[in-house]
Amino acid sequence: MDLGSRRTAEIEAALSLADIAEQLEPFDGSDGLVVIVRDASGPVSRATFIRERVRQVN
Repeated sequence: MDLGSRRTAEIEAALSLADIAEQLEPFDGSDGLVVIVRDASGPVSRATFIRERVRQVN
């Protein structure tokens, strides 16, 4: 995907991460997700979603 600016790429990464996280089953064994934004030189930014169970719900 080719985006016009770094800010546009960061927004797209965050929106993509939200879409993916929404489709996950609750606590299905995944600790989190990362979307890495890259340009020709390498990584530019990273959007991270960390899922952590604080306490068990009855």
